[in-house]
Amino acid sequence: MTNARYPFASCVAMAVLAAAAFSQASIAQNRSAMPVQSADSAPIVASITTLSGLVVARGTQGTTKMLAVGSAVREGDTLTTESKGFALLTFTDGAEILMKPDTVIALDRFAYDPAQPQLDRSVVELVQGGFVSTPGALGKRSPGSAVIKTSKGDLTGAATLNVMLQP
Repeated sequence: MTNARYPFASCVAMAVLAAAAFSQASIAQNRSAMPVQSADSAPIVASITTLSGLVVARGTQGTTKMLAVGSAVREGDTLTTESKGFALLTFTDGAEILMKPDTVIALDRFAYDPAQPQLDRSVVELVQGGFVSTPGALGKRSPGSAVIKTSKGDLTGAATLNVMLQP
């Protein structure tokens, strides 16, 4: 399990994944229960277009994987960046989220169909850290359907936002 960008031994990589999975498990216990789906049945809602450092995704079934540029991100995934990492997610409607270091976000819901605006819905939960978001087609045509959930309250609407949770 070596990677040209991270040429460390596989045992070190597995230790990092195990630590991320443990951290995600404790965070997931505090989140609302989500419907059970197999990893392959959740729809792909975004992809990683830029990446620096270690970024891990935890699926709805608890499987954890390291992400790379081009990796698919599915509805229900919880993403984590390391202390010096960041990731740019580009959603299927053109929206973007730039995750800052030490950030955890959960992609609770994302539904976008150009032909069915009445079904638009985007719910992203900021668990810790911060990100910069830019709306896509969904947010522009259905601003009330775009929600960012935080422990301090929810943000609804479409705008370029720089959101950060302070400990």
